[in-house]
Amino acid sequence: MSKITTLDEIAQIVKQLQNNRFLGVDFWEFYRGQGSDRFKLQPGIFRERRNEDSYEKEELRLFNCFQKKAKKGKIVVQDTFSKDKFPHTQTWFSLFQAQHLGLTTRLLDWTIKWEMAVLFAVENETLHNEDGQFWILRCPPDKLIKDDSPQILKGSPFQVNEFHTINYPFFYEEQNDHFTAEHRRARQWGRFSIQPLKDGMTPLEEQPTTRDYLEKLIIDKNAKAAIKKELNDQGFTLDWAYCRHEANITETIKNINKPSLLKRIFGIC
Repeated sequence: MSKITTLDEIAQIVKQLQNNRFLGVDFWEFYRGQGSDRFKLQPGIFRERRNEDSYEKEELRLFNCFQKKAKKGKIVVQDTFSKDKFPHTQTWFSLFQAQHLGLTTRLLDWTIKWEMAVLFAVENETLHNEDGQFWILRCPPDKLIKDDSPQILKGSPFQVNEFHTINYPFFYEEQNDHFTAEHRRARQWGRFSIQPLKDGMTPLEEQPTTRDYLEKLIIDKNAKAAIKKELNDQGFTLDWAYCRHEANITETIKNINKPSLLKRIFGIC
């Protein structure tokens, strides 16, 4: 496999993908960058080995603690416009925000802005001695969840029974920058994939039902610094993408993800 050495090479590949879709090829493309070719396409909750029942309990503990912190004002969570008409939409929307604030979830981050994916593949200079990954996910229409899909309107994200990519619009206005999660998702053009807990223990690229949707490009380690500089010069920086304010949120999320032993035993958030 030849390696990517310039930003323009990726731009040309993406342009061809987009041209194919305009010509009638029936898929939606999403992108993800990872700093090392050792990394797998696996959501945060699956990066610690457990059995399926244990994953379910931990997922609910994490999200319930997140919701409790939000009710106490420790975390600012934005409401959807349709939460009263479709109650499940708020659960999905809160989970999206939790993911972008750093909570461990079953979601995997993707973006529709390919430059953001490349940034995440090259930004960590401690990994500049390793090749990076640029992933392309070609999602067929029947695996796409949108804001008006039945899964969002009528179902819970904790009860999905197959892989989906979530192409959910962000709701962010500059004057409401205290909504840090949506601010981040807007800047990162963030989208997600989701799957049943029973499948998530296997990385996406190794699952028979999803691996054919995926293509991996290798970014040469020797090109990372130059690509990062080019992206930074264009305004794509990690500080800009993460909107680094409300520093107390980081500590709150950290304590939810990794509670003390006593808090875990007694179910304290």
